[in-house]
Amino acid sequence: MEALVLVVDVGASTGVQPPDGRPSFLETALRCCDRVVQRKLFSAPKDHVALVLIGSDATDNALADGDQYQHVSLARRLAPADWQLVHLLQDELHASAAQGDWLDGLVVALDHLEASGRVHKYAERRLVLLTDFAGPLCADQLDAIAAGLRRLEVDLTVIGVELSDAAPVDAAGGGGDEPRAGPSRPPGSLRHDGKPKTQRQLDGEAVAARLIDSLDCDFHAFEQALPQLLFFRKRATRAAPWNAPLQIGDNLTIPITGYSQVRKATPPSWKKLTVDEQPEAVRQRKLYELQDDERTVVPVEDTLRAFSYGTTLVPFSADDEKRLKYSSGAPCSLQVLGFTAAANVHPYQFLGTQTVQIVARRDDAAAETALSALIHALLETDMVAITRRTYRAGLMPLLGALLPLIHHSFECLVFVQLPFCEDVRGPLFEPLPETFGDGQLAAVDQLLDAMDLTAPAARPVAERLAPGALIGTVSPVDDFVTLLGRDDVQFDELCAQMQRVIASLVREVMLRPMLLDKTLSAIVCLRQHCCRIAPLAYNTWRLGPITVSESVHPAGTDEEAEQFYRSVQAEQAAPADVDMAEDLLDDL
Repeated sequence: MEALVLVVDVGASTGVQPPDGRPSFLETALRCCDRVVQRKLFSAPKDHVALVLIGSDATDNALADGDQYQHVSLARRLAPADWQLVHLLQDELHASAAQGDWLDGLVVALDHLEASGRVHKYAERRLVLLTDFAGPLCADQLDAIAAGLRRLEVDLTVIGVELSDAAPVDAAGGGGDEPRAGPSRPPGSLRHDGKPKTQRQLDGEAVAARLIDSLDCDFHAFEQALPQLLFFRKRATRAAPWNAPLQIGDNLTIPITGYSQVRKATPPSWKKLTVDEQPEAVRQRKLYELQDDERTVVPVEDTLRAFSYGTTLVPFSADDEKRLKYSSGAPCSLQVLGFTAAANVHPYQFLGTQTVQIVARRDDAAAETALSALIHALLETDMVAITRRTYRAGLMPLLGALLPLIHHSFECLVFVQLPFCEDVRGPLFEPLPETFGDGQLAAVDQLLDAMDLTAPAARPVAERLAPGALIGTVSPVDDFVTLLGRDDVQFDELCAQMQRVIASLVREVMLRPMLLDKTLSAIVCLRQHCCRIAPLAYNTWRLGPITVSESVHPAGTDEEAEQFYRSVQAEQAAPADVDMAEDLLDDL
């Protein structure tokens, strides 16, 4: 488990907006922190994260005494990352009217790490400092701070604007707030807002450079940090070796070892998480029920797996699976079936959840020589090897390709899985245009932003419906009426959920006609409450508009309703091959 403390400068200077409309220093720093926390949520949910603010208006830390450690706040103690912390970073932090000493922030963070280490056992400790170095600075205890970081084995990372060349340091914190004069502007001499750095900032950066050099730690400019934090990845682990023979024909066998190079990472399950803190852990209970009014419980031993084939459910028992399961009987091996031009193997054919690096068996000089010759031959002839990989005796074999790779002095073959013939589908599509318009590109950008569950625009829905404000298909009418009586649920969001549930039930009715009464009851319930509260929330669904003659609230006109029903009748009268789901919606 790792302990991570984010030390963020929120002083007045960090909120200055650049004239070109770019985000301020603080906005960019919080964006980095937000991505760090999201990576923890998805890839390391057990790690602890804390937040220390430098330059806060208030002072809230255990070391504050007199004029010491002022304007430094421990905003969040070490605890597993959660969405409340994401909300804090995205919406609640703003630049203050004060300035703080970033070295004081590091000391407060170190003190909190040491105190928490007495309660929790941390395998790793990290500090991430994000500051513009504009606050007052006292570097008298710099050596003691460096010693404390070494003693606690803390990895320090500094993120901010590109550092300037080292400037003379005023250890007492001197240096003005005005921009440094001078005609020349070497790299790193400008602040985030494009103006020249002040002498105080240059002095602070020089102290930071000394600390970075003494600890051999890292500094990253925003331009480097943000792209690296964009992707989620699990913590690197040592790959287990896979030893097998590489068989080429009947007479040539090369002892090889395979290491997982890239593996698909899956986010942790959220099945046992809730929006708000709960006194007890969430317990899972799985029941199988008939889709009838009594919700009759079916014992698990009386159930069978089944697959949908059109509108028919085809049972598939454990005995069926056992009989159809293929077992090659081949031992653990990697067999070359043949060679083909690299142009015949396309990236869209790659399958599987990982790629495997194939190298010669350790301490086997003959294997190294033979494999190196094969790698160079494939590379020089622009060929790849088609192989049959059996990971372990008795498992299903995989078809794959061995691609040669030479990087500096490192040589290997990369195994990627390929599909069998029956796995390939060849649908025909019209070719995409070579260029795209600005409107199309903007639409894709909006789609990607809308799919971000942590974006501010997506989060209010969860907050308005939390906790547990979800409608299910088992008893949607009861759920709807119950949630309608709550003060923290907005009616328009509740209607949207009910509409999605009804649409799901309509699809289920195709396979389970006994759900028709439940579906009709849900529609009637939704329409009645919309008539009483907000007809427009129902009319946007276009399933028979509510008119002003039915409700005292703003609604559709009688002419619009008449036009709607005439269009429905015209569609029903037209001879067309209509999908069953559309027929059912029309009937409803």
